[in-house]
Amino acid sequence: MGSLSFSRTVGLAAAASALLWGLAFPAQAQIYRWVDANGTVHFSDEARPGAQPIEVAPISTISLPQSNPETLDIPDEAEEEPEEFRYRRVEISYPEPDSAFHSGNGTFTVTTNIEPPLRPSHELRLIFNGQVYAQSHAGHFLMENIDRGTHQLLLQVVDNGTVIQNSPPVTFTVHRPSLLHPNRVRIAPR
Repeated sequence: MGSLSFSRTVGLAAAASALLWGLAFPAQAQIYRWVDANGTVHFSDEARPGAQPIEVAPISTISLPQSNPETLDIPDEAEEEPEEFRYRRVEISYPEPDSAFHSGNGTFTVTTNIEPPLRPSHELRLIFNGQVYAQSHAGHFLMENIDRGTHQLLLQVVDNGTVIQNSPPVTFTVHRPSLLHPNRVRIAPR
């Protein structure tokens, strides 16, 4: 019984060795080529009558070098700053710069030109004579009871209370009738 155990152990060792050697070297079986009666060319790893062995070149393999993370030029996302968004055009289209117009009661509409369209999180702020006059998502502002004289407007694009872009300032003059004018039509009290 001892010799049977020894034979079995040697047999298992030989089988394991053969298996490991088979894995260590790439398998390359003999390839055969033949043409059938219809002229179709066939290839197989089994020999057939009329088949001829063909030489197959060894498979080419390429080993890529290991990458070194220290030498890779990959920007750190935390260090990357997003490109600051800028509107191509932020301007007051009416009143026009250095214009003068009549406004009997001092009411007129300021219109703006914004390109590209205003982002949802942005607002427009109108500065009148250095003071905030109004803030809106709309591209126009109704100005009421503005005194006659020369004034200045500035349009700002605001994001969460922070000014991100300004228009060029616009200076204009409003003409209104004077209460002291001698030709003014007077309305009698009732």
